[in-house]
Parts: sequence; C-alpha cells; structure tokens
Amino acid sequence: MSPAVSPVWRGDVIVIGGGLAAACAAIEAAGLGARVALVDKGRLGMSGSTPMSGGGISHVSGETGDSHLFFREDTYLGGERMADPALVDIMVEEAGPGIRRLRDLGVPFELDAGGTPALRQGLGHRFRRSIAPAGDGWGLMQVLRKEILHRGVQVFERAAAVSVLKAGGMNGIQDSAVNATGNVTANTAADGEGNGAGEVRGLLALQIDTGELAALYAPAVIIAAGSATGLYPVASSSYLTTGDSFGLAFRAGAVLANMEFVEFTFIPAPGGIPIPSQGATPFPAAGALLYNAKGERFLERYDPARMERTTRATVVRGIWLETEAGRGPAMMDATVIGEAWKTWLEASDAYRKIRAAGVDPWRERFPWTIAVHTLLGGICIDPLGATLVPGLFAAGEAATGIQGANRLSGNALADCMVFGFRAGRTAARRALERRREGFGPRGLCGFSTVDFSISNPVSKEDDPAEQEEVRKIGKIAGPGPGIHRTLQEFEAKLLETTWKGIGVCRDGDQLKETRRELHGLWAEAAAARGARGPAQVLRWLELQNMALTAVMVAEAALMRAETRGQHWRRDCPDPDPSWERWISFQKRGEAIECGVLPAGRFSAGTGEIRHTFRLGE
Repeated sequence: MSPAVSPVWRGDVIVIGGGLAAACAAIEAAGLGARVALVDKGRLGMSGSTPMSGGGISHVSGETGDSHLFFREDTYLGGERMADPALVDIMVEEAGPGIRRLRDLGVPFELDAGGTPALRQGLGHRFRRSIAPAGDGWGLMQVLRKEILHRGVQVFERAAAVSVLKAGGMNGIQDSAVNATGNVTANTAADGEGNGAGEVRGLLALQIDTGELAALYAPAVIIAAGSATGLYPVASSSYLTTGDSFGLAFRAGAVLANMEFVEFTFIPAPGGIPIPSQGATPFPAAGALLYNAKGERFLERYDPARMERTTRATVVRGIWLETEAGRGPAMMDATVIGEAWKTWLEASDAYRKIRAAGVDPWRERFPWTIAVHTLLGGICIDPLGATLVPGLFAAGEAATGIQGANRLSGNALADCMVFGFRAGRTAARRALERRREGFGPRGLCGFSTVDFSISNPVSKEDDPAEQEEVRKIGKIAGPGPGIHRTLQEFEAKLLETTWKGIGVCRDGDQLKETRRELHGLWAEAAAARGARGPAQVLRWLELQNMALTAVMVAEAALMRAETRGQHWRRDCPDPDPSWERWISFQKRGEAIECGVLPAGRFSAGTGEIRHTFRLGE
C-alpha cells in the first residue's frame, strides 16, 4: 500500500480560498518572489462569495465634502463601536490605493455617461463611496484569475483544506512572542525542517473528485475561505461557505471572536421564493423605497432620519418586526429610480434574476425577504493580517475586527482587498526570511490515494500529527454505527435549529435550549461513520465545521445580554455600554476557553477567561 499522505507541493506560502481576499493575497505574495500555492474548494474565479457579489468597493472617492475621517466615522459608528480602530484606519487609508492597484492589474471599473467613475451610495454611508468593476464580482474575479495564473501560482482546484499542519503536532498557542512579521522570537523545540514547536508547517488537503489526500508544506498559511453562509436556510449567495475558515483556525489554536454578530440582509423574493443575488444594495443605492403591505414606508418607525439609507441591521430588524406584526411582506418600489440608474441596474445580477422570475421592477413593487449575508465574527488578526499562531494569517470574511457589529455596504470587498494584499505581503516576508534560514522549496511530488476502506490508512513514514489527522478523516468513511440521521436529515435539523435559535431575533431562554441542541448536533457530526466516497466525507467535515461555528455563535449570543448591531436580543432590547467588548474563543487541549477583551484590543492578549466548556457537553 502506498503511503496515505505524501507531499504534493513544497514552497513558501499557501493560500486557502478562491475569492477576492485569497486572490489578492496570492498575487501579492507571488509578486514579492514567494512560491505560492492556492487551494480552492471550487474553481478559481467561480467560487466563494465574490463572483456572486455586486462588486462594489468603498473608498474615499473625492466627492465634495467626503474625507478619510468621515469614512472612518461611518464605519466605526455603523459597526456600533465594536471594530478595531487600527484595522478600520488601515482599510480606509488603503482602499483607494487598492482600487488603483486593481486597475493596474487590468480590472475595468464602471463609468458614467461622462466617462468618470460611476459612484453609488451604500447603506450606512453619508457620501457616494462605492465603485464597482465592470461585470460586478464575476468580472473582477476573471481578471484576478488570469493574473494569478500569469504569476505562476500553483492552483489546486476542487481541493478542500482539512487541517493546518504544525510543527511537533502541537495544538494551541505557545508561550512565545510574535514579532511584526508573524515570526516567533523564542522557541524551545523545532522539527527537522527548522520550524519551531507549534509553528505552521503546511496543510492537509482532500482532492474532492478522487479522494486523494495530500500534504502541502510551507512556513506560512493564509486562511481566506470566507465565513459560514451555509449555516442558515436562506442565503444571499448561491455559493455557500461552510465555516471551513473557522474550523481550520480553531483547531490550529487561533483566537476567534465576535461570533454572535451574524450579518443578515434582504433579498428579492418574487412570488415568495427567495432569489440568491447581490442582496439589497443596488436598489436602495439607486433610490428605491421600501413599503409594508399597508403601503407605509415602515423604516420611518426605525430610523426616520435616514430611512432607506440606514444600516442593513436596521432594515432587517424592521422587516422582521413588520412581518411579525402582520404588515408583511416588505415591498421594494423601484419605479421611482431615475433612467440613468435604471441603465446601470439592468446590468446587475439582481435585476436579471428578478426579470427572470417574471417581475418588471420598473412597473411594479415586489417582495423581499431576509437572508444571511455573512458572519462578522471570525479569526482575530493584527494589522498585518497575522494571528497569534506563528505562520498563520487570515483575511477577508474569515477574519474579524474590521466591521464591528454591523457592516456597511461596499466595505466587504474593501476589507477583502486591503487585508488580502496585507496578509499576502506579510506571509511572503515571513516565508522568504525562513527560506534564507534554510526552509525552502524542495520540488513537487504527486498525489497519494487514501483507501477509505482501510480503517487505519497510515504509513509509518508519515508525521505523527498527519497520522492523527488522516485517522480522523478515515473514520468518517470507516465502519461503525454512525449517527441515527442521514446526512440530509442532519443538515436539515442543523439549519432548522440555527434559524430558530440564533437567527435574526434571539431570546435568552431560547438560546439556552439552542446551545444544548447545537452541542448535541456537533457530537453527532463528529461521530459520523460510513460515508460513501470523498464527497460525503467532505460534507461531514463541512457539517462538523458548521456545527462548531453554530456552537460559538450560540455561546456568544447568550453571553452578550444586550442588543447591538446584527445581534438582537428581544429580552435585552437596548445596548449596554459595558458590553463594548469582544467575546473570544480559543482551543486549549480538549476544552474551549471563552473570554472577553476590550473591543479592538486583540493585540493586548486573549482577554479575561469567563468560562471553559467542551464541545458536545
């Protein structure tokens, strides 16, 4: 029997993901001379949330009266004072240069009739700041795909990252200082390739179509695989992320925070059928109005000053309350939009899907419904994109700290672009430094097949940590009683539980019950056996990540006894100034430490530990 794991690739930087953050990271790292691999669960340029988005990127556009200060205030206050001010400053300052960088890479941006950049005003912004590439997110990613291939990045498509490999097989964070490039300044042990104990040494990946398992080795790994939009029954994107970023980082020992802030949006639902699209942004940006079933502009009850220009969280809460009061559904009136905006909207993904459903938005009002958009929580990073795990970086929707408790329209791709470039730059510098120290590319090898019919498909040549990871994956396909639900039944139960208990509206008593149910569901997913083929093995791994994510959302939502941004507690309807803090999670052995730290002060440490719990208990 061939070894269960053999190296496929050795290099400098591994990027996980296929959207804007991953693309920017890979392009930047390769441009600095690093040897880069990109691992994409889908097809590069066609997976992740970016190709499904409207592509709008916020920046200080030069509109009269706007400034970096105002952009910073809108983002920080719109996020209800929960963002890291240092990270917000970086996004605000570097968004403009980042857009110019995309132009230099060949990305064309939309122009108005006069040939100047076509700007739109997103929800929560006081000025027009958003500019979109021609072809929206899809057009953006096709240009970046070409650039990635042109720069010689080794792309592994249809390959799922299943575990971050660390030197010595150690979990958690070591008692070592991390310098500005993400390097450990003191270590007590090292592996045979010069990695200090607990440092990142690579990645284990599953080839989805064949079931082959492979190890990729590099001293820097960037997690940019999005959030967990698959955690709820209705999502704004047709490509669902499954919490892979969170599961990978959590098991590697990184700190996660702000998981209670799940961002919901509103999407068209002609005939009551939700249509995954770019969400609401293009229509309100062009001047569309929202009405309830009684013909009232209901946002006057919730934000009379800004109305349809309010934050996404306020609109979602208003739609929920109007529907609950029997005044639903929410109806969008786009008939008031001017001709110039109509021409622009007719090129959007949302418009095309609405027309395909038989609705003419220029002649009739049409219903909208609530859907999950992303999670604002995630992996804690410093201003350079580094986590507290040496060699592990994160960017985009996988990371937290930039948006706070609510995200303004157009800030998502600005965040992905700016911190994608930053993480790629920092990871490349670390890797090139390590290459000078003797850790460098050593050539390519081939995939090695995992025979899932063998209960312990591990070669003695493998690293012990890799052996353990392979055992975990092999168990899913191995013999055993499994769980009492089928894969489809389990997924349906998970989504039912999340929507009811950690959806838009939350309640303390319900959260206690939901937390208990989610711990039980995680234990079920972890006990899964008898998967048929690599696709089912992967799906159970995804469901484990989703259940883990849901547990952290429920734990944090129960702890945060207030309403703030996208976190709405019906039993605690007002914000509490004492809760201007982050709730954090970190794996310690078999337990999870849950703590609090001042908002935006991640660099000061992991905070005060409030309680410790175990998954499944």
